[in-house]
Amino acid sequence: MITQEQCDEVFDYLNFYIEAVENTETWYEQCKQAEQLVDYYIGAACCELFVSMELDAFFHHLIRSAQTRLWALENAEKNRRRDKPQIAESIGRVDKHYRQIAKSSNLDGYFCALAAGQTELAKRIIKYTPKLWFENIEYEDDFFYAQFHYSALMGESEETLNSILLKLEAALEGGESARLALCKAFLSRDAAQCELGFEALVSAYDDYLEGASSLTVYEEALFQVRMPLFVEGLAWLKLLESRGVYLETEFKYCPGVARTPSYAPFEISTFPYQPV
Repeated sequence: MITQEQCDEVFDYLNFYIEAVENTETWYEQCKQAEQLVDYYIGAACCELFVSMELDAFFHHLIRSAQTRLWALENAEKNRRRDKPQIAESIGRVDKHYRQIAKSSNLDGYFCALAAGQTELAKRIIKYTPKLWFENIEYEDDFFYAQFHYSALMGESEETLNSILLKLEAALEGGESARLALCKAFLSRDAAQCELGFEALVSAYDDYLEGASSLTVYEEALFQVRMPLFVEGLAWLKLLESRGVYLETEFKYCPGVARTPSYAPFEISTFPYQPV
């Protein structure tokens, strides 16, 4: 159960990272702090949903999380092009910094956009996300999973989606994957298969939480407040709906009130100070 004390800590850190982004000089450090903000906006959204029961604020914080991801991508791209260092060692350093920020598998902000029903915002995130796998920065299967999601939302052809799926399967090297199963079900358009695949994804999230219980991070306030909400699951439900597949079942970690993005007009009140 989320406590008010945990939420107070999350909001304290949220304000800390907003100040850090606004006062950090180098673009890379700004983007690193912004990536922390992506997580803390999700934490704030969970506090609004489960403690304050403020549905408008819940969705608005999800939007801010997505906007912050977009801000980091745009900032990284702009400054990478501007720097153009002449020394080879510096070129490598700038490129590594960019890759760490821009990697495809950094999905939370994108998931938030979908969960909040902000499809165009999600597509803008995709626009600024590289289509290259950054070896040694991200896992290959995570990259192809992200690219499947992006390509599906952008309405790419069945041929393209099947090609990505084959690469994802190859990257997994025969390993079991709830994500892979759901991607396959998505292509089938079969509601029953999609429901089975989604249930497997939720079960995998359960396993992740159980596995994390022995780690130090498990005790942190942000982890605790985020546990009851499966943002990736909410995003998948929206992606499935775009495919014409509607799952009516009430799923664990995906409460019904969070599945229907209906909220007051978005307020521009804090970082990154952007309209939807």
